Amino acid sequence: MAEETRNSLDGRAEAVVQAGRIGEFHQHWHGAAAPVRFVPFQIPPALARFEDRTDEQERISRAVEEHPAHRGPLVVALTGIGGIGKTALGFHVARGLADRYPDGVLYVDLDDLRRDGVVEVSDAVGELLTGLGVLPEWLEKSFGGRTKQLWTSTREKRLVVVVDNARVGAEVIPLLPASDRSLVIVTSHGALYDLEGTAAVEVPVGPLSAEHAVRLLGHLVDDPRLTAEPAAAVDLARGCGGLPAAIRVAGQWVRKYRRRSLSRLVAELTSELHTRGIPMVEAVWDAAYGALSSEGARLYRLLPQHPGPVIEEPVAAVLLGCGPGLAGDALEELEHAGLLDGRPEGWRMHGLLRGHADRMARQQDPGGVERVGARRSLVVWYRRQAGRADLLAAGARMTFARIPEPAPGDVPDIGFTGKPEALRWLESQRHALFGCVRMAFEDGQYEDAWALCEPLWTHFLDHPTMRTSLTRSVRVSRPPTVWSTSRPWSG
Repeated sequence: MAEETRNSLDGRAEAVVQAGRIGEFHQHWHGAAAPVRFVPFQIPPALARFEDRTDEQERISRAVEEHPAHRGPLVVALTGIGGIGKTALGFHVARGLADRYPDGVLYVDLDDLRRDGVVEVSDAVGELLTGLGVLPEWLEKSFGGRTKQLWTSTREKRLVVVVDNARVGAEVIPLLPASDRSLVIVTSHGALYDLEGTAAVEVPVGPLSAEHAVRLLGHLVDDPRLTAEPAAAVDLARGCGGLPAAIRVAGQWVRKYRRRSLSRLVAELTSELHTRGIPMVEAVWDAAYGALSSEGARLYRLLPQHPGPVIEEPVAAVLLGCGPGLAGDALEELEHAGLLDGRPEGWRMHGLLRGHADRMARQQDPGGVERVGARRSLVVWYRRQAGRADLLAAGARMTFARIPEPAPGDVPDIGFTGKPEALRWLESQRHALFGCVRMAFEDGQYEDAWALCEPLWTHFLDHPTMRTSLTRSVRVSRPPTVWSTSRPWSG
C-alpha cells in the first residue's frame, strides 16, 4: 500500500488498536481511562466464623515463608476423612493469603469432573483457564494444548489455586501454575504419594476437640439451651465426633427443634448420625468405599466388629482370615481412601465412619453371616493370645480355661518373647479384651466369655486400679445357668 492509513479519534473511544504494519500492534488509551485488571476470586465468602485449626494454619504459614525460589509452586496437601473440614480450611487459608497472592484465587472441584472414578483433567485445566479470563472459544482442544496455555497464562503470576477432592497426585500435577511464586492447596482423603518433583507439604486435618466443637456449634446457632445445658452441649458436640459437617447438622437440629431439650436432641441426633449418616458427606464415603478392592471393602465392613480403639495388622488378619501381609495391604488401602487414620500405634476408625461401615455391612450381608463369623474369630483369637500372655506373665499354674488351638490359615499369633512383653500386651489390649468379654456373652459364647476373664485377672493384679472395669465385665458375662454347668469358679 503506497499511502499510509491513519485513524482519528473523535473522543468517544477509550481504546484504539492501530495496525502500523503487519505483525505489530500498538494500543492507545484515550483520556484518563486505564485498562481494567481482571483478578479472579473463585471461592465463596465466609458465612460463619472459622474455629480452631491453629496448628494447621501455622504449619502452612511456615511453609509459605520458607518456600525456596525456583522450586515450582508450593503445594499444600490437606488430608483427612470426608466431613473433617479440609475444604473449609483451604478456603480460610486462601482468603487470609489473598493479599500475598494479588493475581487471584482459583478453585476447581475434581469430583465435579469425575466420570466412573476418572477425572477429565483436560476439563479441569479448561476451568482454570476460564477462571483466568480465557474465553471458551479460545481454549485449545487438546489436553497438551491446554496445559501449555495454562503455563503461559500463569507465568510470573502470584496465584492461589485450590484443588478439591484429589485422589492421586497425577490429577493435580497438570493443574500446577508455572510460577514458583504461586500456592496450590489440595484436599484429599489420603496422602498423595505420587506428587513427584513438587515442593509438597502434607498437613493432616483431624477432628475438632470437644471444646472447639462446642464453640463452633455456638457460632452456627444462637440458642439459650446451649448455655442453659452446658453438659448436654458438650455431649452433643462429642456425638458429632469432632466433624464440622456433623456439627453443622447438629446446629440445624437445634434450630429446627426449638421446643425439645438439648438432652433429648443428643440421643436423637446420635442415633440419626450412626444409623443414617451425614447427608453432605455420605456420598463421599460411599464413593470411597465403592473404589476399594474386594478385600479392602470386606475389611472395612468388618472393622466395626473390633471392640478396641486401635486396629493392628494381626487383628485385620483375623477378620479377613489371611496373613499379615495381605491384611496390612488392606489397611493401607483404607488409610489411602481416607477411611482409616494411620498412627504410630496402629490404625483408628472414626466413630461416624464405623456407622457407615456397619451400614455397608448390613447392605452387603443382610443376614449377618459375615459379621457373626468375624466376631467369633476375634473372640477366639483374643482368648488364645490372652491365655498365652497370661502363661508367660503369671507362670504355669492350675487354670480353668484351656488355650484354644491356633487360628486356621495364615492368621498369626503375637510373638511374645517374655513376661514384660506379655504384660505390656495385656495392658495395651485391655479395652479390646473387655470388649470381647461383652461380645462373647452377647453372642452366647459363654465359655469364651469366662475364659477371657482369667488372663484379665493377671492384668488386674498388675494394675489394681482396673478393679472397676474388670468387675463390671465379669458381672456382665456371668449368666447363672452357664456357671452351674461349667467347671467350678475359684476366683
